[in-house]
Amino acid sequence: MGIEPGARLCLADLAGLYDRYGFETYLYFDEDLAGRSPLKDDLEDFRIVPEAARPFMRLPVFLRTMRKHDPEFSPENVTVEVIDCGTLEETYGCVLRPRPYLRCLLLGPGK
Repeated sequence: MGIEPGARLCLADLAGLYDRYGFETYLYFDEDLAGRSPLKDDLEDFRIVPEAARPFMRLPVFLRTMRKHDPEFSPENVTVEVIDCGTLEETYGCVLRPRPYLRCLLLGPGK
């Protein structure tokens, strides 16, 4: 993919990469949380919290939510910073499979 921690890109470009490569993408709204704990820990810590109430959200859920609440929402005007990337191990039946992910901090319009 060629994306490294520290890279900044617009949300529309990130969504395009998500569609093309299919990696899981998490957007964080809290800079402190984004920088201090691994994704695996955050997923565990917030597992009983509905996704819409977490301080982070999967990219497609975020885009759907924003478009629902603001029909004028434009991902081209929002910037994100890549915090880290890696793989999560997911279990499907009795098979353990690695799933690539990106973790990004939502910076807002034009940052």
